[in-house]
Amino acid sequence: MLSCVWYVTLKRAWETAVLSCIASEMCDKFETQITIYTQGGIEGLEKLNAFSWLSLRSVEKGSIILGKSKLWHLWSYADEAPSWWSIIRTRARTMHTKLDNIGSWRGHPSVMAHALANSGETVIPPAFESMVDNNVKWLPNTNDLHLKNGNMSDALLGAYASLNGTRVIAPHSAILDEILGSSGYTREENNDAGIELNNKDKIVSAASEESNLNSDNNKQGEAHVSSSGIASSARHNIQQNFQPVDSAKKLVLLYHRILGEKG
Repeated sequence: MLSCVWYVTLKRAWETAVLSCIASEMCDKFETQITIYTQGGIEGLEKLNAFSWLSLRSVEKGSIILGKSKLWHLWSYADEAPSWWSIIRTRARTMHTKLDNIGSWRGHPSVMAHALANSGETVIPPAFESMVDNNVKWLPNTNDLHLKNGNMSDALLGAYASLNGTRVIAPHSAILDEILGSSGYTREENNDAGIELNNKDKIVSAASEESNLNSDNNKQGEAHVSSSGIASSARHNIQQNFQPVDSAKKLVLLYHRILGEKG
């Protein structure tokens, strides 16, 4: 049986949810044994073989580090790794997946979007549950979700929000284009140009004002439909391109190659 140890430094709930989705699919469909250690708690990973590294005794940690596991997978934001990771690398094969591609790699280099693979890193596509509980506390309880950066973490949160029927509003990002689709979110425009209007541009006729007032309700209705349509477009892109079985299969095949085995 294929087995691997995951060491996870990711801390946001939606990032953990993606890892849980992939790991569950690997265990259920591909008979993979995954043991997960986290730098924090294990919320969202309760159904898996997951432990908080902080809860272990020193003797337990030493036994794990010097144990028999042939393959370790580090999940991180950048190039951070535990101080003892170099010991792991001397005795086991390692893989490293980052939410960006900044800094050095601590194992086989991989990212979660083609937009980040500008140096030939392997792409492990994220995976999402098709149905999301709208009572999940980290999902917005509004019609819109405003994202500040459009980075990988934002894209993962935006995907879950879209699956829950929430429109994403964010700066243009190649990562968001890939995960949500180019029509799956509303681009936030930068209005810092400070363009001055001419006097003639400031003149609005009374008839136009009245027309605008009368059409307010219609515009609000159109905006609501538009928001729903944008979230629906993102949901379609996610369900078409980020199925859990595809992510799990790619990762299983990659593990076999890293170990020098035939998948």
